Amino acid sequence: MLHISKVERNFTIAFLIFYALAAVTSILVQLTDRFVGLSSVMYGFFIIGWGASVFLRIVHKRIRLDIIAISVFLFGLFIVRICRYFLFVHSLTIDRYLWYLYYIPYIMMPMLTLEAASCVGKSERMKTPSAVKVLWVAALLLVAGVLSNDLHHFLLRFDNMDDYSGTVDYNWLYYIVVIWVFAVTVGAFILLIKRCRLSQCRKFWYIPVITSAVSAALILLYYAIGGSPEIGGIKLYYIQEVYILLFAGMWEGFIKIGLIPSNTGYSELFELSHINAFL
Repeated sequence: MLHISKVERNFTIAFLIFYALAAVTSILVQLTDRFVGLSSVMYGFFIIGWGASVFLRIVHKRIRLDIIAISVFLFGLFIVRICRYFLFVHSLTIDRYLWYLYYIPYIMMPMLTLEAASCVGKSERMKTPSAVKVLWVAALLLVAGVLSNDLHHFLLRFDNMDDYSGTVDYNWLYYIVVIWVFAVTVGAFILLIKRCRLSQCRKFWYIPVITSAVSAALILLYYAIGGSPEIGGIKLYYIQEVYILLFAGMWEGFIKIGLIPSNTGYSELFELSHINAFL
């Protein structure tokens, strides 16, 4: 049976409750003009807390840095959301570049996940695989293409740069980014599943799979209907919130099943061994 320490279990429950509260708040604030942006702030604190817990728990230095970088980009999504929808609503130029900035975390997080996955079971001094280096170059080229969209309009094409009320068309670079993000994310996930070499890891492989499958289904639904699903005009979720569930949920699943080495559970170890020591 999968063993999770009491402290880690309590932290997990606390994080789930806080995430649920943020999700409910995101729905409720749509019923009033007050507390606008509160859910974004709550999600921001959630991400900071999760990133701090990763810093304290994960033993492998390179994996720890990659996951913390993922948390930074997740946090960046909500900073951009706050800036775009609450702080710079009257500047179309700033709004346009904030729109472009949304794509940066979407491009970088799968790459960081792939890089971390390639380090699982390896030494901290291992060299980055050549394939990962090539993909990093591709990621940086995509980022450059996104940020320079005003020059070529390969990502988004605006009928009128001074008025978004007209048509905004997605160009070929947008679809390249979507396909690339999907392929790298799935590739990283498959690599992590293959790295579950220990019998305990193989036995509980379904734990990260369930979270990832739920997140993927929500993302596919979002893009299939062209935006957030609604009931009575109330949006049920936003894409940024699902990305928290996808990446934080996936990594937590692999940490819980023991694929990613962590320094949790030492207090229970001392209690069971009756060693006269303290942490």
